[in-house]
Amino acid sequence: MEIREKLLNEGIRVNSFSPQQKVVCPKCSHTRRNKSEPCLSVNLETDIALWHCHHCEWKGSVYNGMIQPTDFSKFKQRKNNVIPIEPKNKALSDSAYQWLVSREIDSTIIKEMGLYTQNDALCFPYYLDGKIVNVKYRTKDKRFHQSKDALKTLYNIDNLEKTW
Repeated sequence: MEIREKLLNEGIRVNSFSPQQKVVCPKCSHTRRNKSEPCLSVNLETDIALWHCHHCEWKGSVYNGMIQPTDFSKFKQRKNNVIPIEPKNKALSDSAYQWLVSREIDSTIIKEMGLYTQNDALCFPYYLDGKIVNVKYRTKDKRFHQSKDALKTLYNIDNLEKTW
């Protein structure tokens, strides 16, 4: 059985083979005022799919028999030529800190995730084995971009491995 079929068995309807997407949650969307709002994040690979609902906190995974559910090597995409990214300045501006706190993001989370600002953009570092391998940037006017030619990996994958 393919990953898409296994997701359908869980009630999850993915739109395409896009590796990351948000879809309607089969567990909670029918109870919400906006029933069509996508709140379920799905990460797809050939042999595994992980999901997490940002509303009801439902999460899980399905996989083909080729890998175990705790084997995240498919998501890590380890490469011998990955060069860790070293930010010039890892300080968080006061305005960015206040904005995060206004969104009810706890200061301990801000510190643990290593958020910082650079060129008036909020920076979200992507760690792999304790090294920053990618950075996503968010400007005040909601423009997003990421480091050029950086390794594609899941955000917070190091902590996911610890708790999975």
